[in-house]
Amino acid sequence: MAFQTLSASKLPIAAECPGAFALEAHALPSSKWAARGTTIHQFIDTAFRESRDVALAGIEDEDLAIFCAKIPLHEIEAHFGGEPRTEVQFFYSPELDTCYENMSNFLGGKVDGHRLMPDGKSVRGADWKTGFVRVPAPLQNIQIRAYALMLSRRYDVDRVEFAVVDIDEEGLPFVRNAVFEEMELDAARAEIRAIMEAVDTERREVEI
Repeated sequence: MAFQTLSASKLPIAAECPGAFALEAHALPSSKWAARGTTIHQFIDTAFRESRDVALAGIEDEDLAIFCAKIPLHEIEAHFGGEPRTEVQFFYSPELDTCYENMSNFLGGKVDGHRLMPDGKSVRGADWKTGFVRVPAPLQNIQIRAYALMLSRRYDVDRVEFAVVDIDEEGLPFVRNAVFEEMELDAARAEIRAIMEAVDTERREVEI
């Protein structure tokens, strides 16, 4: 049986109910709010990689295009510190403690933007939040802590600077920054391992 996949964004659910990820995987219908968030993410990504005009041309919904046109991308980039690199999947495994694919129990996630700093000793990451409810601050946000851990393992660094960019109803960004150093990364690692082990226990019971 194919189980529900475990990703960084689903960690809060896994922490509350690990058994949810011992259920058979099935596709859930999207909602207009999820589609809205996806479009805004795609707009920001395309605007950084190509141009604002190209990004706006790809939005069919006129009201959403007007909304995206208001987003001050320079403010996001100033806090992020560089052009985002997107569509990169990172993995974390309790067994191997690094980033590998094709594991029975691994955590996956896509960081909206990331950049290895010139000194090679730290990484900057960023995640755009497009919902109307503000998410927890980075150091208290298990999803962001997982992203920081994945980036630190991927680039073999002990310092990750991360920006959570909430985009409000007016299209204005509210940026919250956090620094994850060795102590914070080790704490995240321990918490995430515990969650993944709880999920694995539930899956083994289903397979018996």
